[in-house]
Amino acid sequence: MFKKISLAALVLSIAVACGDHSDPYLIEATRVGPLTKEIKINQLDSIFSNDSIVRHTSGNKLLSATNDIEIYDKDGSPLLIIELSTTI
Repeated sequence: MFKKISLAALVLSIAVACGDHSDPYLIEATRVGPLTKEIKINQLDSIFSNDSIVRHTSGNKLLSATNDIEIYDKDGSPLLIIELSTTI
């Protein structure tokens, strides 16, 4: 009986240790937190649904424009600033 309980405890601890503990702020070569290269700008609202998204547009829209997208957490602390630059 003791061996079965010990074995079950060992299996449970290994399963917990191997679980997905992904860091929402982790920066890797192909991703920044929950963002990957495949994510479209119009998907930001659903990805950061619990946060505030502020969009700024500046510059001459005919020649070049810079669009900043700022994402803030619930407390108003900045999480991420994305700068999109387009030139015609």
